[in-house]
Amino acid sequence: QAAAFEREHEGLFVHVTTLSAEQAAQKLKEGERFDVLCFSGSGENYLPLLRPVNAAVRSNVEASGTVRGVQYALPLYCGIYALFARQSQISPNAAAADALGFSYTVRTGKHQYVLQPVVCGFTPYNSPLSALAAAGAKGNFAPNYSVTQYAAYQAFVEGKTAVALLGTQRDLYRLSQRERQGRIESLAFFPLCGYTDLVQYLSVHADAPACCDCFAEFMVSEKVQQSLADISLFSVLDGEIYTDQRYAEAEKLLKNACVPNVFFPSSLREEALKELSS
Repeated sequence: QAAAFEREHEGLFVHVTTLSAEQAAQKLKEGERFDVLCFSGSGENYLPLLRPVNAAVRSNVEASGTVRGVQYALPLYCGIYALFARQSQISPNAAAADALGFSYTVRTGKHQYVLQPVVCGFTPYNSPLSALAAAGAKGNFAPNYSVTQYAAYQAFVEGKTAVALLGTQRDLYRLSQRERQGRIESLAFFPLCGYTDLVQYLSVHADAPACCDCFAEFMVSEKVQQSLADISLFSVLDGEIYTDQRYAEAEKLLKNACVPNVFFPSSLREEALKELSS
């Protein structure tokens, strides 16, 4: 999209540098600065460097980038949480709220595996269990926070760990591909779109040139947001970009999702997420 923006603004060039959160923090400590910052997770350390960004997006995600009613982080796109389960291992009337009660025994030759209800992966700033709680799920669950999202996906595909995978839009893409290729049996899909913290933001430095504000507006234009369907992500606008049934269902529900504020202090955020997940 930066290249497309350049084509519309002759003589203007956008250089994109990919950094980890730790690398970005070190560069700022050393006195380097950015014009435009694209980030997820927590933005509390960036806030003093930013100026307001005025571009219209859907109200529930817009609020997640504001401080005292002023928008400092512009949501660019969203992800979702979702549950996946093999249809043969759950009741036809099962719902997301039943997930922590799922049970199934797999028999292979002389061996049998009693599957746990759910397997889930984690990252430092995300709370998939909050999405599950928002769907009304109740029961006992002892999360292993050292499990990555991809490791959870692999365990689910192997079929010897859990009945259901609590994953994200990445898993929706991977598992849909497997279904189409006949590499996994038919799956039940439960979008958990009452809550998401899977949002990417764009902010502008207080001293950045005015063209950076134009770039921010460009990134949430209808044309750019429509292109998110090509990479299986979700728009921050009110329009619809999907016709696929699963994506369209998630897209519709996401419009009313609770989205936590990205500038919420990380220490308090972690406590709040644990409370929501308990």
